[in-house]
Amino acid sequence: MREHNPDIQGVLDNDLCIACGACVSACPYDFIEHNFHEYRGSNEVRFIETADCSGCPAPCTRVCPSIDINFAEINLQNRGTPERDGWIKQTYIGYSPEFQSDGKSSSGGILRALSHYALSTGTPVLTLMKSNDDTIEYRPKLVRTESDLKQMPGSVYHSTSFIGAIEILRESENACAIVGIPCQLAGIHNYITYIEPELSNKIKLTFGIVCGWMYSYHAHESFMSHKKLEIRPTDISYRGDDKVGLLKLSTGSGVLKFDRRNFGSKAEKLDYQSAYSTDSNRLRCRLCEDHTNLLADVIAGDAWLARTQGQKVSIIGVRSDKGQKVVDEMASKGLLLLEAGSIDDFVESQSENLIYGITAQKMKRWFGQRGIRTPAYHFADKGPEIETSAVDGFSFYLETLRRHVLRTGKYRTFWWLYLMKRLWIFTSRVPRLALAKLKRSLAR
Repeated sequence: MREHNPDIQGVLDNDLCIACGACVSACPYDFIEHNFHEYRGSNEVRFIETADCSGCPAPCTRVCPSIDINFAEINLQNRGTPERDGWIKQTYIGYSPEFQSDGKSSSGGILRALSHYALSTGTPVLTLMKSNDDTIEYRPKLVRTESDLKQMPGSVYHSTSFIGAIEILRESENACAIVGIPCQLAGIHNYITYIEPELSNKIKLTFGIVCGWMYSYHAHESFMSHKKLEIRPTDISYRGDDKVGLLKLSTGSGVLKFDRRNFGSKAEKLDYQSAYSTDSNRLRCRLCEDHTNLLADVIAGDAWLARTQGQKVSIIGVRSDKGQKVVDEMASKGLLLLEAGSIDDFVESQSENLIYGITAQKMKRWFGQRGIRTPAYHFADKGPEIETSAVDGFSFYLETLRRHVLRTGKYRTFWWLYLMKRLWIFTSRVPRLALAKLKRSLAR
């Protein structure tokens, strides 16, 4: 019988593949290819039908960021100790005057501005671009002109594929800037470290997205079923018209807009919240401990801060000297308007849970106790002691069941299960809040 690499097969079987493309490029026999998995509703890889991995030295295992990513051993110039909150040299709150209100950019338009600046210095940009006009698929592309850069998406939260990015990087005549989410940069980093170190000369800068999660295709399919829309979208924009919460579904007959902050009824609100809930996330995203993109020179994300409410601005982190040089040059030319921030701003903006991977660590412990494969992250510091309680375990069990119902296409059943989840959270929270209020009163 033909044998498939058990490590990569385990990644696939446990919903851990994020289609970064590292294993596809590393396979010496071209046994691994792109695949869209209908049940999981996501882009990933698969072994070709004739694949036989027996006797192979398994370079795919070494490069896969869903098996192992060792931040503790990464020796990156000018970056210091790779602790969980990152080697951030400087934090800013700010925006790009040119791209903040262009109708496409996320928050302050920082990543678009950085990409535009790279092009102006003769540096091509490797980023996700729409593959064609008839689907919502995105693929990596090397952008060389400002006209092409205008097609760069603002936010892509549904499952995408970065397969082919390494080959594009190898074939480029010039060193590139890369725009990517954490797992994409991790896959490229692992590949270069273990397979092709000379390829590091092809990377001039890395611009990282602060990433919460990636939705499966079931998210928008569920939402469309609630709205009784039978036409598949040709594009999805999670930002638009300079509104953070505006969902735009493009079809052959027009554009449908839904503002997640303004719904006509509670039922309509639940339509949106259930479809785009954490149950619609890729499991790999729920288990991620690198939401702040530790491998990027400059990172940017939404500035969800109390003092910036109502403002379309970003939180920016600089992780390297070359990243700092670019940010300083852009700020001196008025291309970025920035104010100093702090690591506390990152924690407030992105939550302590995502910064330190609290839920991810709890889930990994729970899955690990059941013999289910999870990604291994290694940091220089151990981080806070985190325990998985019986309540956590019960919550993860229910989430697993809801995710299965969603992926089998039973969207209305899932809607009701999500409503029960919300009611359970509310009823369990009220006594806790009341008890905390009573304690404060007695303390006075």
